[in-house]
Amino acid sequence: MDNSLNYPNLSLNIESPSRLEAADPQTQKFLQFYIGERDFALIPVETVAEIATVRLSEVLPVPEMRSCILGVYNWRGEMLWVVDFGELLGYPPLYGLRSSSSRSGSDILTSGAIAQTVAIVVEWNEQVIGFMVPQVLDLAHYNLGHLQGADAQLFPPAIVPYLQGYFIDDQGELAIVIDIAEVFGHLQHPTTPSPQS
Repeated sequence: MDNSLNYPNLSLNIESPSRLEAADPQTQKFLQFYIGERDFALIPVETVAEIATVRLSEVLPVPEMRSCILGVYNWRGEMLWVVDFGELLGYPPLYGLRSSSSRSGSDILTSGAIAQTVAIVVEWNEQVIGFMVPQVLDLAHYNLGHLQGADAQLFPPAIVPYLQGYFIDDQGELAIVIDIAEVFGHLQHPTTPSPQS
């Protein structure tokens, strides 16, 4: 059985320890991806179950859910909740509105959305969620000693609770580290926004 997870030009082998990690316990392997149009984000690779290509027409919408929850998807014979990761974190929605007005009965994607996309399937405390993102990049090692705290002066207030912190890479770019425990906690127990008049 092949333990690698493949996504165009990206191969994850999450069961094999990295030589770099073994040599330096301060170094951790992260999956790099974009959220929003250009923000660079990281999640620990050990939380990633798979990188999956998802056809949005196969995502079944669930009524009465927040707009960031796109619906459920058949993943390996199991029901996988699919979430627009960027929208959950306060970014504009990645996908247009869906309607069921096509003659074939399949959903139509509007507002320039694409028909299929990539989901990072993340497992946390025996729960699995597919997080839709615009692009998955690669794997990289970061020294945890260089992790900076999430600064409310640098980031929009909506995203700060979901951050473990950030790194500054060799090119001077920020790479935000997502706190998966906080994300899963928010999805399980969302705070209700106050009603607007």
